Amino acid sequence: MNRAEPRKQARRSTRAAASRPRVLLVWPGGLFSNAGSAGVPQLLHLAQAIALRVDAHVDVIDLDMERALGPVDLGPLLAGGYDVVGLSCYSSYDFLKVMALAGAVRQQLPEATIVAGGYHVSARPADLLTAGSPVDYAVVGDGEGPFARLVEAVTAGRRPLQRVLGPEAFRDPNSLMPYDWSLLSRYRSVIRTHTDQLELYLARGCPYDCSFCMERAKRETAWRPIDAEGAVEELHRADAYFDLRGKSLRIPDPLFGMRSAWRKTFLEGLARRPIRAEKVWLVMRADLIDRTDMELMARANVAVGFGLESGDPGQLRRIRKTGKLAGFLDKMLRIGEWARALNVPFGANIIVGHPGETETSMRVSARYMEKLFLGPHGTHGFLAVDPFRLYPGSPIDEDLDGWREQTGMRAHHYPWWYDGDQAFLSEWIDPSDSLSYERAEQLRYELFGPIVAEIPKRFAYTGQGREYMMRAPRREAASMGADRRARMRALHALWRDVHQQLGQAAIATTRAHRPS
Repeated sequence: MNRAEPRKQARRSTRAAASRPRVLLVWPGGLFSNAGSAGVPQLLHLAQAIALRVDAHVDVIDLDMERALGPVDLGPLLAGGYDVVGLSCYSSYDFLKVMALAGAVRQQLPEATIVAGGYHVSARPADLLTAGSPVDYAVVGDGEGPFARLVEAVTAGRRPLQRVLGPEAFRDPNSLMPYDWSLLSRYRSVIRTHTDQLELYLARGCPYDCSFCMERAKRETAWRPIDAEGAVEELHRADAYFDLRGKSLRIPDPLFGMRSAWRKTFLEGLARRPIRAEKVWLVMRADLIDRTDMELMARANVAVGFGLESGDPGQLRRIRKTGKLAGFLDKMLRIGEWARALNVPFGANIIVGHPGETETSMRVSARYMEKLFLGPHGTHGFLAVDPFRLYPGSPIDEDLDGWREQTGMRAHHYPWWYDGDQAFLSEWIDPSDSLSYERAEQLRYELFGPIVAEIPKRFAYTGQGREYMMRAPRREAASMGADRRARMRALHALWRDVHQQLGQAAIATTRAHRPS
């Protein structure tokens, strides 16, 4: 502790005794700079957890929405002074943004306690706590309990000795309801004019073990929903506050509706009392859904997305997508038939270039996607084709040497989140001994590009919000266009030259001084 620290603690204690503590929660901006979504439900949960434990004044800043209001100036946003500032480092793509924000906050609020949490922090807390870092504490896992206790401690003039707080599972999400949407009142108008969808969570946790997913970084895997009837009420409260006409409401739970009884109670309730949104979006597993679910989705104006990941059985087994692999791909074909019969739109996401991928597995997967989406009767679904990205905290990352040995995969620039070109570097991976990054990218466009381009022409959904639903397949077709392919080729050439010029030894030496 430096000499100034006791004086700082005394001033904090005096200020806390004189007034309510002031807490600021900051969302640094959306993944891939996408401002199409609004809601920051994770920050609203934190705010509610604080309110249950401490009499504090809490503000929420969403920098995506601030950009919609005009040029962002942190000065006025921080002018009121805050005792605790929480920064959401949702994924590794946010790491550099969060560190820059923490530095700016430290300059303006030198005595504030700065805290970071989120998936990346859960996977790599040491990244945020290096020597000289402006971040004081890193919260691992569910943040509500550790963060609320930290605010309580700061209010009393104390500081925890441990800088890594958690993990600690939050067992009862019902206690955080209802969402306090008034914390976003500043953004109410721009949410109407500048966004496509509002997000809120109805459950947390996922017991599955997909190899690529960061969910395991939060440590707790048990599925914990809010009450199903209360969940319907939360959708109506969001609609009443923001007026969701012309927009979608998205439920980005790690796993929607794991239990059939909960799922059907929720869908039945929403079918009886639909909200005004063009669509309600949710994502669930193909091996959980049944036809009754889709019948209820048709009545409730729900569209459903599936993490299909691959059309090749061998790759699905390697990805650990399901413990019941037999019939998984056939089930997805039945879902496509149900969707057409019931007029329910759906989406499916696949990952191309996952470790272990080969040219053969990519071709098998492409043939399956043609069967699923390009049949003679049109399709009610659309396909999203993502390159594999190596996320810290995923099962692959936790056993990276094992995956290298088993598959021959090679991550050319890892860890990638320390460098500014994250969108490319996170994907610069040879999937296997027999498939290089360059060849995998070439095949991604050649095999899946024509499928994605054809889907908008065959999209047969005719229900509410058809034009709204058409945006997704059109966006995906545009993302597979020549412009993106040329950009990724140029980035690959640039970074390949950088590595050749610097040499692997120099890059390895630089990384050795970063936290592992």
